[in-house]
Amino acid sequence: MKFFWKLLGARGEISPPLGHARVGLLRFRFPDSAYCHIFYPAVGVGPDIENTSHPEAPYVRREAVVGLAKFLKLPVWLTSMLTSINHPFVEGAPVYNNKETASDHQEQPEPQGKLCPCPDANKFKQYPVLIFSHGLGGTAELYSKFCSDVSSHGFIVIAVEHEDGSGSFHKTKNGDKVYYQQPPNGMTYTRTNVIDFREPFLKKRKNEVAKIVGFLHKKGFDEMNSLSDLEKQVFQHIDSNSIYLGGHSFGGCSTAYTAYHFEKNKDDDTVMEIFTKVKGYVFLDIW
Repeated sequence: MKFFWKLLGARGEISPPLGHARVGLLRFRFPDSAYCHIFYPAVGVGPDIENTSHPEAPYVRREAVVGLAKFLKLPVWLTSMLTSINHPFVEGAPVYNNKETASDHQEQPEPQGKLCPCPDANKFKQYPVLIFSHGLGGTAELYSKFCSDVSSHGFIVIAVEHEDGSGSFHKTKNGDKVYYQQPPNGMTYTRTNVIDFREPFLKKRKNEVAKIVGFLHKKGFDEMNSLSDLEKQVFQHIDSNSIYLGGHSFGGCSTAYTAYHFEKNKDDDTVMEIFTKVKGYVFLDIW
């Protein structure tokens, strides 16, 4: 199908991030939570740095393309054009480790970058983190441009692929493929009916975000022997005292729901131990 689109002359690309830092991409499933794409300021690819990005790596996973077609009620051959676009992010590059923040730099770093081995935590730069939730029909890929733009200005951005059934596709930790959950047939679109239908989605999203924040705050990665060197490096560069939550459309709604839950339970020491680390919220075209 990719050949088909090329034959027709259909081409596309994602423009480079707007900021001055190169952006790396890490794919990671958080324990007891969700699969995510993590964008981070990265050094450029040099002769001593392995680039694990495959030259044919598509912007959208082929499985997610099927889910997007189902959500939009379009034939798969039409949405498959997204697999002909290669993402521009560097997979496998170390985190950019200048002691200054990425936002302190006014110019794009040299393509080779400066490879700084990851030393102990008090010697390398830590970045604030944005945990971002997609809207209805979203996946981990569909906000890649926005997330990479933010990351290129000195943030680590975690794009969550929520497993509540509101996305066009997700794969469970057991490998099961799940597609968008449509409202019940004949459901009247009233405030009460929508709340009754959507609130379980919001609760699921809130729990997934809470697990991620808790993992970062309590440095759960220190206890995971299965992490790769790159995964450890990315998490060690996260400033767990500067966590922001955000989302677009239904993702903005679930972010507001999460914020409300924290405020409502502010007398719960367990909740507040974690969420005092949340410094702010970002709402984009809230649903």
